[in-house]
Amino acid sequence: MGRKILCEACGSVLNEEILKQKNSLSTCLVCGASLDMEEAETAPEEVDWYYYSLPKAGYYISDEPLDNKEFYHLEYKFKAPKDLEKAKEILRKEYDPTAFATPSVSTKPEPIVRCPRCGCTSVQLIPKKWSILTGYRTNSVNRVCVNCKHKW
Repeated sequence: MGRKILCEACGSVLNEEILKQKNSLSTCLVCGASLDMEEAETAPEEVDWYYYSLPKAGYYISDEPLDNKEFYHLEYKFKAPKDLEKAKEILRKEYDPTAFATPSVSTKPEPIVRCPRCGCTSVQLIPKKWSILTGYRTNSVNRVCVNCKHKW
């Protein structure tokens, strides 16, 4: 198979062998403009990629659609080269910069224990003592506010 030649005027990609058969190596068969004999760049094969969010497994990227729709949510469908790493790169650039990124620091704020009566954050944990009904030590603890001495 012969090389491909790009017509700058109309954007057509022509095969060199066909141009030889038509005796038209210097002019475009489509628009009639003069041709530069540069080889046209062929784009890599692009396929449809699917980026899903799965409730328990996190995120998933595939070049084939998933069958069972009750276990996932389709976030993005996009075209990219067949290579998985290039598809992830395009996904991060154009759609979601946080895709497949591992968080270095937890983004959730730490819960703060507050007294329900006064709202103070100075709380002390005191283990429960013997239970009257069962006669053995329990595993639970009482929280006691240092400010107002409220137990909960």
